[in-house]
Amino acid sequence: MKFEVKSIIPILLICLGILAPVHAEVEYNVLKTYKLEDQPVDMAFSANRNEIYVLNPKGELLIYAADGRLTEKINVGKVYDRLQLIQGSDVLFLSSRKDKTIQVIQLEFVQKIDTSGSPYKGSENASVVIAVFSEFQCPHCSRLTSLLDQVIEKYPKQVKIVYKNFPLRSHKYSEPSAKAALAAERQGKFWSFHDQLYAHYKDLSDEKIREIAGRLKLDMAQFEKDRKDPAIAGKVHADIRDGSKAGVRGVPSVFINGRRLRKRSLQGFSEMIEKELQKAANSSSQK
Repeated sequence: MKFEVKSIIPILLICLGILAPVHAEVEYNVLKTYKLEDQPVDMAFSANRNEIYVLNPKGELLIYAADGRLTEKINVGKVYDRLQLIQGSDVLFLSSRKDKTIQVIQLEFVQKIDTSGSPYKGSENASVVIAVFSEFQCPHCSRLTSLLDQVIEKYPKQVKIVYKNFPLRSHKYSEPSAKAALAAERQGKFWSFHDQLYAHYKDLSDEKIREIAGRLKLDMAQFEKDRKDPAIAGKVHADIRDGSKAGVRGVPSVFINGRRLRKRSLQGFSEMIEKELQKAANSSSQK
């Protein structure tokens, strides 16, 4: 069999990357244009928060929401000329070639979380509000309950713990359980139902939910009616929206006066609570 050199050369050139195969036509759409007051020095994008961080010549860190709104302006110093973000976190690296320095900063976003009408433990008018986004088929959420009890025991009058539903789609009975717990709340049994659901997080089912309701001596006809009430479904979905706005991506997620808890231990809770109590004391003394 004979091969002509001129027919082999193009194949060899493609294999060597010298002759590239023909690409399809590329189209693009402008999704958003951000109008800046100053020429940007550097920028970074946060995928988990869907925000853009811009460093400007004035030494300011500008934070833009996905819709183009300037949400924050932080003075970090004119010396810095480079900005890097650790993806999946709120940790930024600011570096200066001139000063040969790197500064690591942790951004702390204070979220406004609506806790009105949600089940709670502790003092109703406490200065420290702990919002817990959780769901009833999560093993980590189940283990958190004993820690929250320790927090209430340590700060019975200073703290209010609020339960916010954030059922995950991957767990079949997480949303039905959330609705059932809110139905039990109408009969004054939310926390008892809450504890029983977590005690059985591994084997939750419709039968188990009804079994728990019977064990707690709920009015079963009223319970069945309430857990199908659209108002209760609306409450669960409102919690999910609140969590999404606050940047909740998984459970449990805990916020202390709107600040995300990062160290999920009694010490971690205590450190943040003490800071908030000190702020409240300082605010009262200045009045």
